[in-house]
Amino acid sequence: MRTLLTTLHSKYIHPSLALPCLAAYCGQQCGELLIREYTVHQPKENLLGQILACEPDVVCFSVYVWNRQLTLELATALKVARPGLRVVLGGPEISFEQASFFSDCPVDAIICGEGERPLRHLLRSWNAGDSVADFPGLQRPGQHFASVGQSLLESLDEIPSPFKAGLVDLQRGYVYFESSRGCPYCCSFCMSALDKQVRFFSLDRVFDDLGFLLSRDVAQIKFVDRTFNCHAERSREIIRYILQHNRNSRFHFEMGADLLDEQTLQLLESVPAGIFQFEIGVQTTSPATLERVGRKASLEKL
Repeated sequence: MRTLLTTLHSKYIHPSLALPCLAAYCGQQCGELLIREYTVHQPKENLLGQILACEPDVVCFSVYVWNRQLTLELATALKVARPGLRVVLGGPEISFEQASFFSDCPVDAIICGEGERPLRHLLRSWNAGDSVADFPGLQRPGQHFASVGQSLLESLDEIPSPFKAGLVDLQRGYVYFESSRGCPYCCSFCMSALDKQVRFFSLDRVFDDLGFLLSRDVAQIKFVDRTFNCHAERSREIIRYILQHNRNSRFHFEMGADLLDEQTLQLLESVPAGIFQFEIGVQTTSPATLERVGRKASLEKL
């Protein structure tokens, strides 16, 4: 069985981290796995032709707000062009559908929330020719949505390194890197708040993957942690490792400015100019709005 893991980026330079992580976790028992990345700016007919040219038995789309509409159109077209083809959708913009969704889009399954465990369960079953048993995080036609739930990894270290497995393109100019999943905030408008917890890769794993990337002089490493400094001492350990081992790479972090403490500020003073870039999530300067959306932050400290 050949499975194509794919997504549509908003720009060509954007890399995917989700697809390599899924491929690394699924492993050989799921059959042959291919990763192909496209953009929303390519004509739909060209995308359809390129996907079909891979001769997949299964196509899995990673769905985001910028590609949802085109992805659904492609999924429908693929089922028309090749009726026996199985189509799976997952990602933040497709994880919370109602059962009626399957009436409008003839896909074979939806992965709800974190994808590694449910996708591996699904692909292993199909690859072995077995019937697919119910599994948390996996929704199929005819299944009651409320019974699906999510399936989170007990340890993020269970995911083999997608970098060392050669699944990540290191030549695009930058790579995405995660040292944690989840968000410490509970903003009512944000889907990241649905995780309810922050989980961390072990520091040994973080250092091992970072060392691999730094040794290859990746131009820019963008941490996708929702709030990199939510655990202050841990974030300082990672910064110290970077300062000790970095040669030519630059780094991007999403930070909570109100969470910065004096120790971290002092450490940041030792960072060479132009090496670190911070994205500071100032959601609002209105105390009333913060209260309404459930965001706890000290505006005075911010």
